[in-house]
Amino acid sequence: MALTRAARVAASLFAALALLAAAGCASLGAPARARAEAIATAAQSHALDCDAADACAAPSPLHALAARAAAESTPGRPRHLLRLLDDGPEALAARIALVRSARHSIDLQTYIFAEDDSGWLLLQELAAAARRGVQVRVLVDQLSAFAQVRTLAALASLHANFALRLYNPVLDRARLSLPMYAVASACCWRQLNRRMHNKLLLVDGALAITGGRNVQDVYFDWGEDYNFRDRDLLLAGPQTAAMARNFQAFWDSPYSVPAARLGDVAGYLRAHGAPALAPPPYRRPQRVQALQAEAGDPQWQQAHLVDPALAVGAVRFIADGPRKHRAEVDPLQAPEPAGAALRALVAGAQSEILLQTPYLVLSQQAQHLFRQLHRQPAPPRVQISTNSLAATDAFIAYALSYKYKRRYLRDF
Repeated sequence: MALTRAARVAASLFAALALLAAAGCASLGAPARARAEAIATAAQSHALDCDAADACAAPSPLHALAARAAAESTPGRPRHLLRLLDDGPEALAARIALVRSARHSIDLQTYIFAEDDSGWLLLQELAAAARRGVQVRVLVDQLSAFAQVRTLAALASLHANFALRLYNPVLDRARLSLPMYAVASACCWRQLNRRMHNKLLLVDGALAITGGRNVQDVYFDWGEDYNFRDRDLLLAGPQTAAMARNFQAFWDSPYSVPAARLGDVAGYLRAHGAPALAPPPYRRPQRVQALQAEAGDPQWQQAHLVDPALAVGAVRFIADGPRKHRAEVDPLQAPEPAGAALRALVAGAQSEILLQTPYLVLSQQAQHLFRQLHRQPAPPRVQISTNSLAATDAFIAYALSYKYKRRYLRDF
């Protein structure tokens, strides 16, 4: 029986997807992977631009925050100093200032690391820190980690002090083309959907920035068409130790894979050798230079980051662990999973709950929790700040959750 035109098209599409799946799932053997890693390792420089004990770190009043928090803290009464970073360029300048002030280590964790002006600026600063003797570790999610395989190959080959890993790569690749994404959605949706949205910059284990910003122009008010409204927290104090433990758990996780081990990066290294890191193709170099000057000015740091810092007591760092998708409790995640910790905070509210989120999505457990709150004799006041349709870039997610959002706002 002859196939209809629609059936022939469907069969051709299926065959194409099957070929893509076969190509995407084809994995390099261990010897080929080892050769690619050897190429990257052999190309890594060991030369240092500085032989001082502090790695020629730029003088910064930010380290006075860490010293003050340590001096004023006791085991029973911790002391923290924090600065809310609401302004986009200020948040980027704070990151550059911290990286330049690093003396021993820099740990960076992010979902998006774009190859735009802010991304290239931060990348250049991280590379400079590695060359002056700072141990730099960068952990990025696979789906939004740099745009070019060549950049990943260059970073894998950059310096002995610079390490790059990708979280939960699908189809043994660092980069997924749109057809490959379709294949991954069809064959490996459960793995594809397990992403790492944590954002952290930790310097010398003592100063940290965490919050909602990825490394991309639109998070620092540098976007041409639109910008995100986000918030970070610059923190000094004992709770940075919990941040360090959480980062280490992600770094040691089997889901975090060195870039040179992935099929497309390894293939590039074997075919072309280790490339040099390209000069930053800044779209607006004058703006970049102005921010660099600002970030390098100790007086600016004092006025904008140190003087406005708030002195507080106990602070608690709540974050997902690398096995958040597993049903069992994660032994690497202390003291408890983020969801349980947040539920306990809401359940213990006495007078007010202020919730700010771009997506108002409540699980069955969360809905039950808010119903219980409303049954109390004197329930806490619940205030919610969330995106309108005009303030979201995820139209489909907004549309799918709209009817539920209306119900949540009405009932809870």
